[in-house]
Amino acid sequence: MSAVLRVAGAYVGVPYVLRGRDPGGWDCWGCLRFGRKALFGKDSPCVSDAYDLAEAASPARLAAHMEGLVAQSISLWRPCAAQPSAAVLLKVFGRPAHVGLLLDDMNFLHAQIGCETVISRLDEPMWAQRLLGCFDA
Repeated sequence: MSAVLRVAGAYVGVPYVLRGRDPGGWDCWGCLRFGRKALFGKDSPCVSDAYDLAEAASPARLAAHMEGLVAQSISLWRPCAAQPSAAVLLKVFGRPAHVGLLLDDMNFLHAQIGCETVISRLDEPMWAQRLLGCFDA
């Protein structure tokens, strides 16, 4: 196991908190931004701090809202090869609405609505079909 995976393992179990930005609780962007800084020393541009929870009251509106925020935030990044510290962009319900932090060539750290933070593999059937690409700031 790599040193990055060992250190990232300390964040497994952090609760999902919408708009959360630290290991007390975070959403996928909070996990990505905190993890990139803590594990790789890299800043991560993001517009999702500006979202208004009142605009996303229903699950359907939240999904549509998150899709727009992900699109705006990822537009600040550039596509890259799969590499440690890259953001992975993933589809949820067919929408580009989720990001994670690539820790090595296959493992990524992420937090999803209703779940605690986990390390998953890009080649798992659930994620392999959802991967839209890798990005770096």
